Amino acid sequence: MSKNEYRRAFIMLRPMQTGYSGHARLERRTMTGSLYFIVTAQGEGLNAALVGQRSGEYYAAPLGALKRDARGQLTLAYAFDPRNIGGRPLEAYQLLAVAQVENGECRLVLTGNVEGSYPMDAAAVREAVCALYRPQTPAADIPAPQEPEPEPEAPAPQPEAAPEPEVCPVPEPTPEPEPEPAPEPEPEPEPARTKIYTRMRNKPPEVVTVVTVPAESAPEVPKEEAPILLPEAPCALPLEDGYTYIQTPLPAASGLGWCLVGVRTTDGQVTSVRCAMPGAYAPQPPEGLTGCVWVSPGDGSDCGYWVYTEDCGEGD
Repeated sequence: MSKNEYRRAFIMLRPMQTGYSGHARLERRTMTGSLYFIVTAQGEGLNAALVGQRSGEYYAAPLGALKRDARGQLTLAYAFDPRNIGGRPLEAYQLLAVAQVENGECRLVLTGNVEGSYPMDAAAVREAVCALYRPQTPAADIPAPQEPEPEPEAPAPQPEAAPEPEVCPVPEPTPEPEPEPAPEPEPEPEPARTKIYTRMRNKPPEVVTVVTVPAESAPEVPKEEAPILLPEAPCALPLEDGYTYIQTPLPAASGLGWCLVGVRTTDGQVTSVRCAMPGAYAPQPPEGLTGCVWVSPGDGSDCGYWVYTEDCGEGD
């Protein structure tokens, strides 16, 4: 396989029970991969797995439980090493499966083909997947038979030791107190340096380094360059859109702790620049972010990034 091989697949999940639907997105590189499930279903207790078979015997690797997001959908994001998933490579698995465990019962509700189409024994697939997630009944505690303890042996007689001569204690000299070291002068604090984010005016955002000065001597910030306040965004998932990003810290007044600045290159030349500010979804961009679009990193939640893109022409 090539060092730069990349594969992306959209997998539809077939319902095995009425009232279930969904899909999964598979992305695979040489040493990393990810699976992202979105499922519509009633109830909870849905779990996903990869399933394969060899010589008619089915085996499964657990991927985890699906959680309900703010939109009411059940989602799961799973990252993996394609060379080792449950002790087998990704190529050893032919199926995706979703099972529901409720009231001690396990049902196979959704399946999908990882690559190509293969005949499937639904009962065997269900048994392999449910063996991972079916509740286990603990066995009754059976006390182990106790072996009789051996009788202690009588200690052998020890010869009496000769009395030791008395030794008069010698008083220890009192240590002299050490002089306390003179306190070192405290260094003068250097002015704090931080990075702030300024409002965009139909151009990529600028990140500049400034020196913090006392409030009484600090110049008033012009209204045109006032920091942008965005909703608090706890998510910090990476964007996988072909850009190379770096994380840049932002001041506390912006309402954010950081933003992402990324570039995309072709043949060694920068062709596009992006700035991504973390924020919650809204029908329209926040004030001051005209031209930005909201992008979800694919975790199924309402948090994501407000992204501004600027294409670079020749000579830029």
